[in-house]
Amino acid sequence: MPKFITIGYGDREGYERTSAHVLSRAHAHDASLKRQGAVIGIAGSPIQVRNPEGLGIKTQAGPFMASPSHCRLCRHRR
Repeated sequence: MPKFITIGYGDREGYERTSAHVLSRAHAHDASLKRQGAVIGIAGSPIQVRNPEGLGIKTQAGPFMASPSHCRLCRHRR
């Protein structure tokens, strides 16, 4: 059986900026999914896993994408 991984709220600051109404609806939806058998939890630090050209698996710490205003790799804000 395939497993699907989804990303929730992002960072803690983003979660805390989310309105109570939206959080309430999201938590209710999560509870519904869990009752239907979904495995729900909090992951550890982000990591990228790639197999370019099928030549072997490479891993790298860090998220796949980041908001330009929060990107640690960018030297300027967009």
